[in-house]
Amino acid sequence: MNERIIDPNRYKKISRSKLTKSKNNNKNTKHKQNKQNKQKNVIIKKSKNIPTNIITKKDRSDKIKDNTLKEEKKEKAKKKLKGGFKYTRTLKIVTCIVAILIVVVISKLVFNIKDVDILSVFSNNDDNSDETLEDNYNFNIGLSKLDNTDYIKSNNVILNELVTKSMLSLVKIDKEYKIEYKLAEKIEKVSDTIYDITINPIYRTKSDDIIQSFNNIKNNPTSIYYNKLSNISAMTKIDEYNLKVNILQNDPFFVYKLTFPINKTNNKETEYLISDITQNSISLSKNNSKSTLGVIKLTNYENTDDMVADFRNGNIDMFTASSDNIMQLIGKREYNVKKYRDGETIFLLGNKESLLFKRKEVRQALAYAINREEIVKNIDMKFSEIIDIPYIYSDIKYKYDLYAAENVLLLEGWKKTGGIYNKNEGYQYKKLELNLLVNKDDMIKSQIADNIKEMVEKIGIKINVQKISENEILERLNKNEYDLILSTININENPDIEFLYNYINVSDITNSAIENVKNSDISNIEENINNLKNTISSEIACIGILAKNTNVVYQKYIKGFDNIAYMKVFDEIENIGKIKK
Repeated sequence: MNERIIDPNRYKKISRSKLTKSKNNNKNTKHKQNKQNKQKNVIIKKSKNIPTNIITKKDRSDKIKDNTLKEEKKEKAKKKLKGGFKYTRTLKIVTCIVAILIVVVISKLVFNIKDVDILSVFSNNDDNSDETLEDNYNFNIGLSKLDNTDYIKSNNVILNELVTKSMLSLVKIDKEYKIEYKLAEKIEKVSDTIYDITINPIYRTKSDDIIQSFNNIKNNPTSIYYNKLSNISAMTKIDEYNLKVNILQNDPFFVYKLTFPINKTNNKETEYLISDITQNSISLSKNNSKSTLGVIKLTNYENTDDMVADFRNGNIDMFTASSDNIMQLIGKREYNVKKYRDGETIFLLGNKESLLFKRKEVRQALAYAINREEIVKNIDMKFSEIIDIPYIYSDIKYKYDLYAAENVLLLEGWKKTGGIYNKNEGYQYKKLELNLLVNKDDMIKSQIADNIKEMVEKIGIKINVQKISENEILERLNKNEYDLILSTININENPDIEFLYNYINVSDITNSAIENVKNSDISNIEENINNLKNTISSEIACIGILAKNTNVVYQKYIKGFDNIAYMKVFDEIENIGKIKK
């Protein structure tokens, strides 16, 4: 057996009393040691930094005080933390409310921005109906390279429109082509070439005044009104308030030509009076107008840069621009801009004798297949807009729809073979292939022709673009050797489209509508013109591509140019003025 595990006292004899006494001593010793160990553990837990072998009663008392202070600090910290939590929670609630309000405001702003006219993207919205205008404001207009300050000799649209504010006319025409009688109290058609005009005496303008104004225009071929009056052979006086008008040939639109200004000075009924004319400027002073504009001055600028510099410096309130180069001169300055049509348009016309173009479904398919918005974007988006029919004020809009283009052909029995629609009618085979004439020297129309070809061929109508000289085009037109032609047409504010008769007369329906206008009396001319407008649209007699635009550029503090159109920039002059600060 191993000696290390033998207890030498294990088997030693000892009396019972000694044994009992020894056990009691061992118990007391162990009890004391356990008690001391427990105290040591308690002290160590309470303060690890204090050595256990030197702790006294005083130390214990100090420890109790320290513990009390710590508990107080903990309570204060809890209260502070609780208060901070309340503050943080309140701050979060306020922040959330503010964020919601900001989102609502931004949402309203985004909604309103969608409604703003894009033409005004360069500046503030012009729709400030609640803003008052400064009274008797002197309005300055810059005109670039004005041909003449004499309205009789000038072709400037702005000048001549403002001149009409200082003079009266026999009639006025609104945007719906309705006739409003002014100086003329009554116009009666005596025959195809004779009209009688009765003058309203309340304006104190007599037959001699009207005849003199007519003769002044007839003697100036450069006048903007000359072409309107070219069909009038003579005006003769019957009495002071009646006159007779003889015309060279029947003109159903005659009454629309009587908008020329009657030059009678110091008429109390006019809105403005011409107060000053120089070689480079003309001024009009307020007379009987509801407008807030006191004086309107037009100044001619030979140098466009000088005009734009004066606009930037605030010396002029408005000018017109028809090129992007002029707009770029303005730079980053804030301003407003609106557009008006200047009369130049491009139309796709057809040969009414063409076996294909005379079919209505072919004309409809063409109108559906041509994406004119894309053409305007490719050509000149800044100074062009879509036009549908040859009425400058028409609100008719043709639709771009490739599915509709093909459906209208399928419904009429056309079938697509090899990507091109064709049709058998009896023994006659028709392939939907059209020849389009365009002037090779006109880069814009050549590009439009290429766009039309690409667009129309997507649905299965083949287009042969023939770019030839102007003389060759005239020869083809005379021989009816074409299907389509791209043509530039200059349109004025009158609904006279007689010169397009051979192109828009594509069916019995259009012919009837045209004849109704030709045979109109003064009383039903408006109704017949409106019917012709709708007929041209429904029969797709022609397809408008674009109308050229001119920018009306004006300062951010000027308002009132919301509703402008061809030769109608100042039609609502009472709404134009400077916003009062």
